[in-house]
Amino acid sequence: MRSIRLRATARGAACTGARGAAGKGARGIAGKGARGIAFAAAFLLALAPTAPASGADPAEHAACPDAARAPRWELGLGGFGGWAHLQEAADADPFRLSDEAAGGFILTAAWRAAPRVRLAVELGGAAHATVLAGVEGQVTLLSLGLRYDLIGRGVFRPTLRGGVGQAFSVIRAKDGGGEELALQGLAAVFGAGLRLAPAPRLRCDLEIVHARIDYRDASVTLESVYTGTRIDKAGHLTRVQLVACWLF
Repeated sequence: MRSIRLRATARGAACTGARGAAGKGARGIAGKGARGIAFAAAFLLALAPTAPASGADPAEHAACPDAARAPRWELGLGGFGGWAHLQEAADADPFRLSDEAAGGFILTAAWRAAPRVRLAVELGGAAHATVLAGVEGQVTLLSLGLRYDLIGRGVFRPTLRGGVGQAFSVIRAKDGGGEELALQGLAAVFGAGLRLAPAPRLRCDLEIVHARIDYRDASVTLESVYTGTRIDKAGHLTRVQLVACWLF
């Protein structure tokens, strides 16, 4: 009887050991499989492209496969209201442009040199009233400069701008008759504003722009029945402008 019990006990221990070994093996295989799945998932997530954040500019995601197709050019059309200073170089009661604001149109074209930097050319002009009835001054500014976005993503993006330009001013009668006085001068242009991004390929620029103008000696000494003898070389203009830009 003792030998039978010993054999039975041995068989039970063997079965228990076998089941324990099988359980450990199964748990080991399951653990290795779970770790393998976790490592594979992490590897695939690392390879997956990251989607741009909401409101982000496509040109800012250089690592994205679509970066080569990101828009680099802009065309803009808008308007402004502003003031211009131009007057006769005289001590008493000089001829000058009126202090009233005038409105005009603006055309812009820009090339994105970097995610936050644009090289832009801008043309805008307006007819300003003068202190003489029936006489107006047409002031046009052509500028070339850089625009820098202080924040590269989001709906509202503060911007700074700076550049140089050429000012063209013409003083003439409103009815088109009589003599004209044409002035030209170099300008330093700077400003600040807010760029809005309401859609992926639409930008709206709200800016305050100021230009300091140095009219050339060859132009300010021209005679005119409107201005008398000489125009002051120093001039300036200030504009508040809103321009809608399309990216392509």
